[in-house]
Amino acid sequence: MMQRLFWILCTGLCALGLHLAYVLFMPRLEMGNLIQRFAAEKSSNELALLLPAEARAYFKADYAEMVTAACAFDVASGPVSLDAIIPDSYWTIRIYAAGGELLFTLDDRQAGLKRMRFVVKRAGEPVGLVADAETITVESPQASGLILVQARTQEKAYGLRLQQALAASTCGRLIK
Repeated sequence: MMQRLFWILCTGLCALGLHLAYVLFMPRLEMGNLIQRFAAEKSSNELALLLPAEARAYFKADYAEMVTAACAFDVASGPVSLDAIIPDSYWTIRIYAAGGELLFTLDDRQAGLKRMRFVVKRAGEPVGLVADAETITVESPQASGLILVQARTQEKAYGLRLQQALAASTCGRLIK
């Protein structure tokens, strides 16, 4: 009886450990793989406007009601900036390190601005900018990663306006 209880307890603890390991580590590893794939297929430090089917293929989520733009950044030779035109709808900006670690996230309710600049740099590297209310600096522990900008649309005509706003946004090497 005790031996059976012991093995049931061991099996339960192993299952719990396996579940926790999967839940804690797999999303980050999977996002890291998706970032590497995106960076290999797209140009570094350029904002790419993605169609819903293309966004779904890269990020494995249904983005049918989202307009998505992404920039694979490389800060090995200096900071990168994203100058974003902020649409008048729900939007979110997320910045990931190459390993899938979420470095920063911001949405429309937190910001309240029409235009923002995000500067991504290596940890400890000086930027040489005058900080203002519209500039957010994010330090990356790795030299590469991904900036993901998404805006929600429920009407096709409004989706075209969102695409134009995101297309007017830029991502590139920061010129000091």
